Amino acid sequence: MEHRMIHLASVALILAIGAALPETSLARAPEATSFTGAAPANAATSTSLSPAPAVTLDQLIDAELGTPGGLTADEVARRAVETSPNVSGRGAELSAANAGLERATLAYLPTTTLTGRYTRLSDTRNGSLGNLVAAPGAPAGALPAGTQLVNVPLSVDYPLEQYALQAGVTVPVSDYLLRLRSARQAAEHGVGAAEGNLDSSRRKAAADARLFYYDWVRARLGAIVAQQALTQARAHLSDAQTGFRLGAVSNADVLRVESQVAQSELLVTASQNRSALSEERLRTVQHDVEPRPYRIGEDVRRAPPAAAAVPVQELWGEAVRSRPELAALSAESRAQLAQAAVERASYVPRLDAFANAQYSNPNSRIFPQTDEFRGSWDAGIQLTWVLSDAASAGARSAAAEARARAADERKAELVDAIRIEVLAADQDVREALVAQQTSARGLAAAEESYRARRLLYQNGRATTVELLDAETDLTRARLDALGAFIDARVAAVRLAYAVGR
Repeated sequence: MEHRMIHLASVALILAIGAALPETSLARAPEATSFTGAAPANAATSTSLSPAPAVTLDQLIDAELGTPGGLTADEVARRAVETSPNVSGRGAELSAANAGLERATLAYLPTTTLTGRYTRLSDTRNGSLGNLVAAPGAPAGALPAGTQLVNVPLSVDYPLEQYALQAGVTVPVSDYLLRLRSARQAAEHGVGAAEGNLDSSRRKAAADARLFYYDWVRARLGAIVAQQALTQARAHLSDAQTGFRLGAVSNADVLRVESQVAQSELLVTASQNRSALSEERLRTVQHDVEPRPYRIGEDVRRAPPAAAAVPVQELWGEAVRSRPELAALSAESRAQLAQAAVERASYVPRLDAFANAQYSNPNSRIFPQTDEFRGSWDAGIQLTWVLSDAASAGARSAAAEARARAADERKAELVDAIRIEVLAADQDVREALVAQQTSARGLAAAEESYRARRLLYQNGRATTVELLDAETDLTRARLDALGAFIDARVAAVRLAYAVGR
């Protein structure tokens, strides 16, 4: 009977102490996104045998998140896009495609050439070419009898220094009909493909940067939770050591708690290493060379505005319309088909119209050559058929058409992959919303369980194993609650990228 009375008195004392404890943060603001402080601090007014930690987890999280001037996901994404080598490379490809389009447009202009030439000839004149019989003063025609004939030496003289100015114009008549239009279309589609690839690279760099940012936030907050768990474990060890000195617990219990402290120390080290690695990854993606420390500028506990629920079929349609990778592959296919039309033009002869004007000293078209500038011109049409090009035109055209089909198949494969990507991202968003609610309830339950277990343990009514399990559950619940809010933002980033927003 006496034993029963002592037991009832202990229970009454525990209930009275529990009623005197402050409520948890979740109980204070169930709709808010803050986290509770460590349970040992809440038990500070109880019969605890060890001092409570001075700073609660809520206070540590509040100090870490939403720092004015700190990094945000949007800022990291902007810097990553501006400094990404892949984006810069895609920009250079777009510049090259625009240059190709300009070249295809200028091909409509006739080919115009201007030539200036000076030539010095070696002196190969060898004197007279013979004699010529002439009748000076006699009219043209038959010579009357008795006409006086003279013997005239014959020689041809030419200047040793020659000058020439020439202009020529060639109009590709057949190209206007068979080649140039298709070539320009191919160049236009090439620009479209390059623009799609550049847009895709920008979106990918921005999305990856945001994911790196939230991974860094997760690691940094995880390090805080791990440090708080270590503080909690050390407080438990202090209680166990005090209980051992009073004869309330065994040495095995103390050793078990020391093992828990060692595991918590390892968790702290691993969490800090992961935090440092994720920060270095974040610094690298921004190509930030300044060794300044980063602070978190977003309060990830504040859930982003919930997007309206959209059927997955509509999301698929949006992705097909908006993903720049699909537009780039479509443009690449059309460019190859236009190039195939250009190659087929080699089946027929090439027709060119040309005209040339020459102003030279001496003019080779005027005989005899004299040391003076004379002008001349010529014009005509030219039909050229390169048989070797005609023979290989079929192979070149078939190769371009095959590349077009390959681009179409890659597009179809990407559409299939995007369907799965959109579905998975949509499911992640929905699961993240549910996880925020369930993790909040789980955290509240874990906090209350740990508080009750610790009070029972301090009053000899709970075992070390039970308290260790409660500590483990509380640490896991804290990490889950933090992760739920971060997972919601990560899922939103992945869904936006998947549908091409």
